[in-house]
Amino acid sequence: MVAATSDRDFEAAFGVIVQPRAQVLLISTDPFLVQSTDRIIALAAQHRIPAVYATSESVVAGLISYRTSISNAWRLARPAELLVVQPTEFELVLNL
Repeated sequence: MVAATSDRDFEAAFGVIVQPRAQVLLISTDPFLVQSTDRIIALAAQHRIPAVYATSESVVAGLISYRTSISNAWRLARPAELLVVQPTEFELVLNL
């Protein structure tokens, strides 16, 4: 696992990732990482590392996203139960 908490961390993080020849990059749903998706997409492409993102908007760049079904969660969740909702459906989005 490699962490990045600022824009300055991305170059160093990718340096750590490419050393052992990572097979794939999995990006979490951390708000900072989601906000920095364009930068991560560019670095992943530069280093030729396939990546899986938590937002389906990233698929436009020719990638994959895998996440819980947000629309299903909104439909099934009751406000009093939001803290204990366990996702049962997931979305896999591919750009072919």
